[in-house]
Amino acid sequence: MSNKTKIFIVNTFHVTIYVVMVLSIFYIIYAAIAKAFGPILLVTLSLLVLEVAVFVGSGMRCPLTDLSQRYGSENGYAFERYLSKRAVDRVFNFFRTLLIIAIIFLVGRYFGWF
Repeated sequence: MSNKTKIFIVNTFHVTIYVVMVLSIFYIIYAAIAKAFGPILLVTLSLLVLEVAVFVGSGMRCPLTDLSQRYGSENGYAFERYLSKRAVDRVFNFFRTLLIIAIIFLVGRYFGWF
């Protein structure tokens, strides 16, 4: 298998995980608004905890970025063909902040504070 194919596979997987994480954040917001504290929320929170654990365990760097770079990718981040490094950093910071706000909102709705 060529390195270009490996990069494509890694980046496709990387983008898929990214999309699932973004959808999970939006689901948390929905769950807080609708007070939908069911099994789907548990799965969503579990996925996000797993993602954060992998990220923290990898030194605050996605291991798929390193894998993609190992195969010869220029930057290795998920949307390198579509967004600049600066844009990716801003999007990442936006969703990190949104996740923190969503969790606070969810906890507040669960305990009836909001």
